[in-house]
Amino acid sequence: MSNVIKIDSHLFYCSVDTEAWLDATLDRVSAFEKLLEDNDLDLYEEQECAEFLAEQTGLKVITSDNTYNSENDLDRGINFTIVSDSDDWFYGLTYIVLRIHRGGDIRGNYSNVMVYKVDPDRIHYFFDGMCLGIRFDSASDLAECDHYTPPYRGYSLYAFSEDFTIYGIRPDGTILCKNNETNKRYKAYLESSVDFC
Repeated sequence: MSNVIKIDSHLFYCSVDTEAWLDATLDRVSAFEKLLEDNDLDLYEEQECAEFLAEQTGLKVITSDNTYNSENDLDRGINFTIVSDSDDWFYGLTYIVLRIHRGGDIRGNYSNVMVYKVDPDRIHYFFDGMCLGIRFDSASDLAECDHYTPPYRGYSLYAFSEDFTIYGIRPDGTILCKNNETNKRYKAYLESSVDFC
């Protein structure tokens, strides 16, 4: 199982380790971080840093968001800004300027700015990895939940738990669950797309 998945088997809670996920899916660019620091930019302002980076590289700021605004299984939120040479940044030269939430009120308490380069061949791992996938044991188990399309990536563990009751999570990542409609019990397994990149 990936080191990206964090499990608390006592609380029946699983999450994606934000920093491990970033390191597995993106390439950190410390030279840009040093450039920001050397130019006395406020390393708590990713928007300002992104604009400076865009100006220095001839790229443009495309969008900003916070992972708190969408469903995911990350253990910590990320405030991020996309800098790219194209509005269709999935395929262009792209950097993500971000800060990781350190706890407490989501409106504050973030790390210093970090800069990551996006590899267009691996960008789908970046987004898919925000959510834990669920994999069942056998084809007969799948018949009971045919509205899922294997291998369930992109479905958050929370979405999974709307149709299933989780009554145990083993330290190895095995989920003990039952279908809320049929009461049939299953073993399922957590996986992250990061395992495949």
